Amino acid sequence: MIESSRGEHLVDILIAIARSEYAQEWSRYCELAQKLAQEAGEKAAEFSPEDCARRLLIGCYHGVLGHGLTAGMLSQLLGGDPSEFQQTTWEATGLEQIFRDRLLSLIHAGAYSLTGLDADLRPILIPPELISQELLRFGSDEIQLGNKLIMDVRAIRVLTRNSNPPSPGPKPGQKTVKDRAFDAVRPILDDDAKRPPKGRGRLVRLARMVQESLLLEGIRYEQNTIERMIRQAVRQWEEHNPES
Repeated sequence: MIESSRGEHLVDILIAIARSEYAQEWSRYCELAQKLAQEAGEKAAEFSPEDCARRLLIGCYHGVLGHGLTAGMLSQLLGGDPSEFQQTTWEATGLEQIFRDRLLSLIHAGAYSLTGLDADLRPILIPPELISQELLRFGSDEIQLGNKLIMDVRAIRVLTRNSNPPSPGPKPGQKTVKDRAFDAVRPILDDDAKRPPKGRGRLVRLARMVQESLLLEGIRYEQNTIERMIRQAVRQWEEHNPES
């Protein structure tokens, strides 16, 4: 059974998921978004933290975010310490990727049906298996599938018993996935035999090892998402162990 309304914008679905399943992470994302809004020249009182978060998701601060990420990569290449602004962009990007991964998993599981209009303004149902991260665009209601442009895209909640995969969020008393990733990476860093050599590829190799560890617990995340989860822990460990 499908709800009768046309549905909601993808960005609104993502925000609802983040609020309900990742309350702490969403609150933090809103704080970071407000900082980026100020970097973009907006007054602190002009938008609420949640308004800033929505504006960040739809690309209003794309220039500021891109500048921070680029500056951060250059800083790493030159061996310098990232600035507070660069750390803000990294953390915000990592949190957004967690929300996006969850939305995509729900779409692929059939929890949401995507509809739109073709070039002749005829309703069209978008096959969920064709949706990838690259196609999830929140600043536009359009999706490009090959040579076909689908407009006015909306997400409709599908009301079935088995369409909603288990939430990756923690149950009461359990750790978050990020905490589990932290717990998995620390013993690797402390082990001289397992620790990847210091250098540019260390974070990538650590993320791959943590990904394998999480898979044993039935937790699946993309490697680049895990990189973002453990980046702070790795940086803190390296600060305390500069020679390793």
